[in-house]
Amino acid sequence: MEDILRTTQEELQQTKNLLNKSQEQMKIMEERLSLSMEGQRKLQVTSTSCQSNLGFTTNKLQEIEQQKARCEENLMVTINQKQLLDQDLSQTRFTLQTTQNKLKDTENRLNRNMLDLSKEKSSLQQTSKNLQNIQKKEETMRSNFDSLNKKWKEAQTCVTSNCEAGKDGGRVHIDPFTFCPSGWRQINDRCYFFSQERKNRINSREDCERRAATLVKIDEEDDQLQEWIGQSRQSYWIGLSKDDNSLYRWPDNTILQVHFKNNFACVKASPDLGESPCAISLPWICEKPIGRCLSKESTLQCLGEKLEVIAKKPSP
Repeated sequence: MEDILRTTQEELQQTKNLLNKSQEQMKIMEERLSLSMEGQRKLQVTSTSCQSNLGFTTNKLQEIEQQKARCEENLMVTINQKQLLDQDLSQTRFTLQTTQNKLKDTENRLNRNMLDLSKEKSSLQQTSKNLQNIQKKEETMRSNFDSLNKKWKEAQTCVTSNCEAGKDGGRVHIDPFTFCPSGWRQINDRCYFFSQERKNRINSREDCERRAATLVKIDEEDDQLQEWIGQSRQSYWIGLSKDDNSLYRWPDNTILQVHFKNNFACVKASPDLGESPCAISLPWICEKPIGRCLSKESTLQCLGEKLEVIAKKPSP
């Protein structure tokens, strides 16, 4: 029994020891639990703070993300604007280069124009000098012309005093000669003027009268005159016209028995005779007697003296 009791006591002592150890361990565990609970409380506080900070940080992060998105958008806009600016800059550089090239071309043209202007000025000065020389020569020529014209007018008196158109006035002709005015044609003892202008019948007749002539009379035997008219291949006013008695008369009042279809008052030649309205414009032919001069010698002597190509004869 004692052994059992001793054993029991030993076991009890061991149990007490274990209990004490357990109590110590419990105390340690309580301390640890208390520390754990304090740590848990602190952890909860820290967690709450972290959660609060996390929410704030999340909001900040969202704002930062939004700001980032806006920044990225602004960056894209800026990049696009930069690309546009680069394009504008490139275009501006190209335009500037083109403008510089044009300016250089303009400067070159201006230099050439200045050179041409200088040459033109020099040429103009030379032309002005030449013009002055020409004006001096013209004045000299005008003076010479006036002198020659005066001499020619004086020389014309030689013809008027020695020559007459178809009349001799009863004067004696010594070595006489005949003539037609300049621009006229001669057939036998008649002079003919073929106009280059065109006029109606009345104005054509008046022109002949101013030339001391009449519109032409064409006889059947005037072969040369008819040939000239035919060669010209055009129609001319002639002297034949219808009078108040419906008779066709020449300027010398001789009557020509002829009948025309339309019975117009005026007649043309081409070379065949044909009637025509008097108002139309045609060339015309004037006729007058040939001119006669008294003496070749006296006429030439007079002309030579007036033109100062020969010396005047001394007065007897």
